[in-house]
Amino acid sequence: MPRHRGLKYMIRYSIRVLCLTTTKIIKNKTYDDLSELKNYVFAQFPDYEINEDIAIITYKSKSDEEEKLLDNINLLPKNGTVLDLNVRRVWSHCAICLAAFGITHNQLPVECSNENCRYQYCQECVDVIQKPLENSTLLRPFLCMFCKEETNPKRNYLLEEHILWRDFKRKYDMDNVILLNSINFFSYNLIFNDVQCRQAHLQSLIDTAVKTRMINPYVDIAKVFVQKLLHIQDEIQRYCDVLIEQNEYPDELLNDYRKLLSPEDCHLFINIYEGLKQSCIDLYIIDQFVSEYKIERFQSLKEPNNATCTFDMLIDLNYRRTLLLQLTQQLHEKIPLNHPYKAIYLHKIHEANCLIEDLNKFEQRIKIVGDLYDQIASCLFQYDRLLTVGVEDKQCSPTYYCNYVHICELLQCFIEKEERNYYFPKLTKQIKEWNESIKCDDEFQPKFVPLFQTIHDDLDNLHMNRSLPYRIGIVGCRSAGKSSLLNRLRKLNNQNDPLFSPVSLFKSTYCFLQYTVNYDNCSITYVDIEGYNEKMYFYEQQIMRANCDAYIIVFDSTFSQVHLAWKTWIESTLIRPCLLVRSKADNLFFECYPEVARNKQTFNRNTANKNDIKRVLQIIRNIAKKTESDDILNKVYLVAPKYPHADERIQGMEFVEFDLMELRDDLLTMAAQSTQYRERFLRMAMNVGTHAINVCFRRGYIVSATTYAAAAGIAAAVPFLEKAADYFAREKIRQVLGVRGDKKKESLENYLLAFALHVPSNLLKSSVFKYLPLLDTETDQNKQIVFSINLLLGQIDASNLMLTSASTPPRTKLAVVGSILVIGARVGAQILQKTLEIVPLAAGVGLIYTAAMCAWAGATEEQRMHYYLNKMCDDIVCVLACFIASQFRICN
Repeated sequence: MPRHRGLKYMIRYSIRVLCLTTTKIIKNKTYDDLSELKNYVFAQFPDYEINEDIAIITYKSKSDEEEKLLDNINLLPKNGTVLDLNVRRVWSHCAICLAAFGITHNQLPVECSNENCRYQYCQECVDVIQKPLENSTLLRPFLCMFCKEETNPKRNYLLEEHILWRDFKRKYDMDNVILLNSINFFSYNLIFNDVQCRQAHLQSLIDTAVKTRMINPYVDIAKVFVQKLLHIQDEIQRYCDVLIEQNEYPDELLNDYRKLLSPEDCHLFINIYEGLKQSCIDLYIIDQFVSEYKIERFQSLKEPNNATCTFDMLIDLNYRRTLLLQLTQQLHEKIPLNHPYKAIYLHKIHEANCLIEDLNKFEQRIKIVGDLYDQIASCLFQYDRLLTVGVEDKQCSPTYYCNYVHICELLQCFIEKEERNYYFPKLTKQIKEWNESIKCDDEFQPKFVPLFQTIHDDLDNLHMNRSLPYRIGIVGCRSAGKSSLLNRLRKLNNQNDPLFSPVSLFKSTYCFLQYTVNYDNCSITYVDIEGYNEKMYFYEQQIMRANCDAYIIVFDSTFSQVHLAWKTWIESTLIRPCLLVRSKADNLFFECYPEVARNKQTFNRNTANKNDIKRVLQIIRNIAKKTESDDILNKVYLVAPKYPHADERIQGMEFVEFDLMELRDDLLTMAAQSTQYRERFLRMAMNVGTHAINVCFRRGYIVSATTYAAAAGIAAAVPFLEKAADYFAREKIRQVLGVRGDKKKESLENYLLAFALHVPSNLLKSSVFKYLPLLDTETDQNKQIVFSINLLLGQIDASNLMLTSASTPPRTKLAVVGSILVIGARVGAQILQKTLEIVPLAAGVGLIYTAAMCAWAGATEEQRMHYYLNKMCDDIVCVLACFIASQFRICN
């Protein structure tokens, strides 16, 4: 394009963008910068709800075919060539086990190697399914649930660095550690507080992990880490105590230094130096004199932002002292003994020596303070190294790795895993045994009947155990007062208490912390969930991951649309009760009091009028109930959870606790009377059961498909005969998985019918469970069952169910999905013998056509078998929901 005078030369780019299976071609488009290109590209995929904060754009390098991050718009060709780009992001959870992705090895997302798929699974599920045979290093086949192709999923290090680690470091507020190196040392308590919060946070995770009574090597690593944090914390405290004892601070030193040399223009130093210089000139002492005195540097010395101020003062001091020493020494050596102005020259030398002596004394003051700051800076350096260095994964770059985050996440994953093991011991043990079994055909271990039996047994045990704690999650924005409220609810005021939930001006809760309190008639586990900020996405995932029976939303200002969205989601999606708490009510009280009080003065406990106090309390209750959109909330609790107690101006007054006691009593009543925890365990059972179905049953080697593929290929020469191979294949799948029983083993059909299990119409997609009677949805009792079924299935993302409408093979609706069987040489030989008896050999075009059809049938038989398996597993998930919903009636 020619360059026109007065017009900016605009370059037009052409790109082809792939996101999952969707491709968009964008031709001849101009962009001002890379950010505009990204936003335009992301807007082309509205269904995926992606943006610059949660997705990246990559391209293939021509030199080494390696996928690289598009971080410069100049990388795009300018000659009209179309460049292929890919949109990459970390999706919400693993497609197999439904667990959220993370930074630990087992949680890392690995992608389908198919370039047009890139579906994501967690590393643990892939490792389990691909586990090699004994005495073999050959990985077992892994079939992608999305593209239905055999694949070997791989890690994407670009996603790990630019999405996963970035978000987790933001979650753990690691940027705050960098800021600590530049904060004012008067606020050393912020440094101390950050170290203390991280130590308390890690200690809480250790205590929770130890309570599981399971051996975890990371607990020992974390304990050593805590000891190092405590050492650094003690060192910082020791140096800061010395600073306080010395009573020397950079701002005071700077003021004294300015006064010593004259406040603004260093006038005293200049006069003394000029006097010495003139004396040298008078005595014909030849030397090079400075013509400027770096007054700008002196004037630029500002009140300290950090320890660099003491360093800058030392540089300036040494410069001026050196100038004075040079001239005084030369002048003293050159003064004649009988010079008439000798006394004047000696007086000038005396003035300079006095200033030099004052500078020497001042230097000692600066060095004492500077050395202390150097020690604190050294502690901060050790602190930063302790938090970041220590790469366990050799393939993980130390530039974005963070040791502290990794240890906390390892402990968190261990706690969640052991919680499932504790509540569902038989089911998790069964899954572990199945995962260790890699045989196929009749020796394939996983069966549907034992799966349903273990779920039933574990739910029965949970139903009988009435001592299970009631879980209450506390959510809200950062610094809203969540942790302080939690400490007040548990009557903790001592910050050194190991059970004290960390409190900070910065972020103090990095992942949810659990504290169990035993009361007279119940037990409550309080869950301190990390605070929300505007940079966080999918905060609801954090709420759901805490898996609580009830939630408290804490807010310290107007109830916003964000708060309302949480409340609606908790009550409508999670079906959990949600309480609202307005924190920092004491601050609101002091703000409103002058407007209501008769004397219009600030609150004074000695002169306050009871009627004024009563009116102010009513006003702040009305303020707390009013939302951002001027709606009125039903019930809001007022609390003042300031640590270690309420504001001293209201300490000891009747209303000092506001609604704290009422809130605590209501929570105890909910815990003692509610059966909500049973519903929580039903959801957990559904989640663990679905995980078992996806990991243990959707495997590519349940049955060998080789014989069936050969049989289908041969049988395709006879019209409709290939369906016989399909039938035998499906029947073998049902037998191997226990859907069809025999004399030795109970069938799933008999087991389910023994429970009088009914299913809603249009729920199942295959004919495997056609024997189950339909549920009459007209009765109130059955409506409750349908509601429970929908509730259980509601937590399973639709994208994780391999519903048959999306990918039915073109040749037949008898699709078979999974990786399955072998009917045996005997059946294959029988089909071959019948085929040879019926079909004469063809020649010419007929032979070529028949051979092609046979080859096509053989190639697609395995795909149809896989499809059938996955469709049956989809129905099993739905049947499991119906089965658990029937247990809900037992638990209710």
